[in-house]
Amino acid sequence: MRLDQLSQYGIHLPHGAELLDAPARTKLVAAMDAAGPMVTAPNNGIPAMLTNYFDPRVIEVLVSPMKSELLYSAVQKGDWATDTTTFIMVENVGETATYGDYSENGQSNHNADFPQRQNYGFQTNTQWGDKQMAKAAAARLDYASRQQIASALILRKKENAINLFGVTGLQNYGLTNDPSLVAPIAPTVGADGNTWALKTSDEIYADFVALVDQAILQGNGLVDTDTTFKVGIPNVVSGNLTKQNTYGQVLKDRIKLAFPNMTIITIPEFATPGGNLMQMIAVEIEGQPTGELGYAERMRAHGVVRHSSYYSEKKSGHNWGAIIYRPVFIAQMLGI
Repeated sequence: MRLDQLSQYGIHLPHGAELLDAPARTKLVAAMDAAGPMVTAPNNGIPAMLTNYFDPRVIEVLVSPMKSELLYSAVQKGDWATDTTTFIMVENVGETATYGDYSENGQSNHNADFPQRQNYGFQTNTQWGDKQMAKAAAARLDYASRQQIASALILRKKENAINLFGVTGLQNYGLTNDPSLVAPIAPTVGADGNTWALKTSDEIYADFVALVDQAILQGNGLVDTDTTFKVGIPNVVSGNLTKQNTYGQVLKDRIKLAFPNMTIITIPEFATPGGNLMQMIAVEIEGQPTGELGYAERMRAHGVVRHSSYYSEKKSGHNWGAIIYRPVFIAQMLGI
């Protein structure tokens, strides 16, 4: 078959191509056979690693945010050698009596109390070997630096956990479990359920009003709707603040309009096993903060130690937990 006949069968060859006849094939086979049998393995390409692009960017695996310090300020008290912190609490007491020139009735006094908190120390260790660093360097990874970053993060995570939950067995409490906190109230009753996921915008708004009323009740005249509040809620319920009522009003905007000095902060750990917790804090009353987060030392690096063929380093932190000075100014709601 000629080349010009192939096109009618859908076969198209480049210009100048020709079919091999029997004599041409014989010459080609003879030429290929001239070098003898192959001594190398058949290969269809180059090593795959030569066509691999290695991205030098390091992608961090994220952890949940540590937000306890958005609710309360963190302050240093003592140092890592301090075991106990003692606070002075004074209550003024007294009574009056009907006046009389020679009467000694009616007395005023004060009562001093000295609550304490205990320091908790925690630590972590890192190691990096000579060969480890050399191999990691081939992958453009600073192994020793990454170990330092990991240890700093682990200490920070532990500090945040102590701020929230304290330390079992010590006089070291968190902002969720301080025994002096007033017990949380229950959410208002909704038509389809009491959790925010099942409530309408108006029903969730009623929860905020109920908790503000509870804070005012506990404050005994020192708290009102203009007080500066910080409100902690779990991040898993924060999306409900975008719900609208029948008039198209967004819940978050209504809360801001009604309580202009209220700030809402999401705290992942407020999604507790006992239910979603909302905590409303009157930040400061008459110049005294309601609570603080205490630390003795946030991080102490104890020095790099050189061993036979590796390095090691210990880091530590010391924390007092959440120090709630006036728990009466914290109102809570559990089950949202």
